[in-house]
Amino acid sequence: MDNTLVVDYSRQILNGLEYLHSGNINIVHMDIKPRNLLLKKDSRKPIVKIADVDNPVIRELNSETRSMEVVVNITKEFMSPELLSEISNSRQDASNFKLKISRKTDIWSFGCVVLAMLGKTPRDGTSQTSIDGFGGYKSMISSVNDLICERFLEDCFRIENQRPTASELLKHEWLVS
Repeated sequence: MDNTLVVDYSRQILNGLEYLHSGNINIVHMDIKPRNLLLKKDSRKPIVKIADVDNPVIRELNSETRSMEVVVNITKEFMSPELLSEISNSRQDASNFKLKISRKTDIWSFGCVVLAMLGKTPRDGTSQTSIDGFGGYKSMISSVNDLICERFLEDCFRIENQRPTASELLKHEWLVS
């Protein structure tokens, strides 16, 4: 896919995530992937919309606890390492399983979508538990051959507490240049 289109589509997807994550809506999608993105070919330019917003995995965040019980039906290739770890840990004690979700989960998945648009295949979620801070994606990021895009992807794949929000990513030089 042409890099100009990847930047444009990325900006549109982030605008959608920013809206979903806003205080008024406060939704974490939890299954951002190419199949859940719709492309409308307008006469001026293509428009990307986030779909599958009535999927049972989508939950409103509890502003106090940030956790709730959910049934997880998410594509592993686009799953963040922290979410994958929580799901794996829950199998050991399914009777007391509360899944802590955050908006940062969608940012990781969005980074996987960007990689897919760049022709890279996101790894199976089980290999994302590497401790290199990028979930094992470091070599894939460096193969992009665009330093500004590489920095953008590094931001998407940072550990959860360092990962930027959709609003912050929209200000990244890769999207504004």
